Amino acid sequence: MKKTAASLLTLMAAAPLQAQDIALDEILVSPSLVATETSRTGATVDVVTAEDMQATGEISVSDLLARLPGVSYTRNGGLGATTTLRIRGLGSAYQAVRIDGIDVADASGTKSEFDFGSLTAGGIDRIEVLRGSQSAIYGSEAVAGVIDIATYRPRDPGVSGQLSLEGGSNRTFTGGLSTGLLTERGELAFSVARTVSDGISQAASGTERDGFDTTFYALSGAYDLTEDLRIGAAFIARDSDLDIDGPGAGGIVDTDDRALSRLRGGRIFADLTLGQVQSVLAYAATDTRREYPGGYIEVYEGERRALSLPSGRSRWGWRASRSGLSARRRASAATRMRAISPPTPSSARRASRSRPISICRSRRVVTTRPTSTARPPGAWRWPGGWPTT
Repeated sequence: MKKTAASLLTLMAAAPLQAQDIALDEILVSPSLVATETSRTGATVDVVTAEDMQATGEISVSDLLARLPGVSYTRNGGLGATTTLRIRGLGSAYQAVRIDGIDVADASGTKSEFDFGSLTAGGIDRIEVLRGSQSAIYGSEAVAGVIDIATYRPRDPGVSGQLSLEGGSNRTFTGGLSTGLLTERGELAFSVARTVSDGISQAASGTERDGFDTTFYALSGAYDLTEDLRIGAAFIARDSDLDIDGPGAGGIVDTDDRALSRLRGGRIFADLTLGQVQSVLAYAATDTRREYPGGYIEVYEGERRALSLPSGRSRWGWRASRSGLSARRRASAATRMRAISPPTPSSARRASRSRPISICRSRRVVTTRPTSTARPPGAWRWPGGWPTT
């Protein structure tokens, strides 16, 4: 009887402890590629959640990130215009930008960088900004830092979603719809967002409004085949149309020029956990197209392909890139790099990723107008202009 009474008292004392909710620290992924508590990472990281985005009311991601310490931007006009984001003074060419794990840097430009001008907050659920050099993990572009963007993910079991609609000055309207399905072994999410605005004139003395509209789509899913193997895929698409002004007498003047851009990206992956080692096999593809109707250079096209392989116990990885100035002129370069990814403590267990091997390829194609010795009326277009030679 005494043992029985003692056991009942022990269970009664332990019951309240089992019913208590334990608040864990915020979990980050970008600093070490492994789910890590904020207090356990030595990197300088800022996290922007969906609640933060709603509280600020910002439409553009660049305006949203400019609220963070060490982050600023310059924009060549109003909403949707070319925007260069800076982290600790370094521009977009020194940043690695990912959306759902997809490298969205524009391979069609002379510099591999991402234009934040047409990226709005619609459909985005979380942004992690990692400041400081992270080239060992994210490649040579991540000198200033890494911006990791995640689209909407369902949080509650079953079917859930959200709907938003906003309006503001300059006849600016933005709306978004996100829905998802969450089960014990998998998840599926879809988001669509659209923003339209009459905008403002890019020219300092201009009176014509430069309108902007963009549409963003995101589809992602993941499924646990076993307790140790998880597969998934993500797809993103963005189309934007921007009115721009061009050079004229005395500087930038009102013109009827337009800039069209299109982004398509996809990624498939398999995540395997063996004991304390987590390995990821992934393939990602990105296609970018920019059009300037009537300009000297009318079309810029770029594509990027990346294959990430787990290298097991190997201490070295291999990375190759290929780029070119046109379809006929290409240059290739291969660099052997050391990929370092030490074991990092997680909130649930100590896990580490095997050091990856990344094989990347990029291509750039430029389409120009037929050359002529004369400058026909209206042929001078921004940003290509007319050759001076």
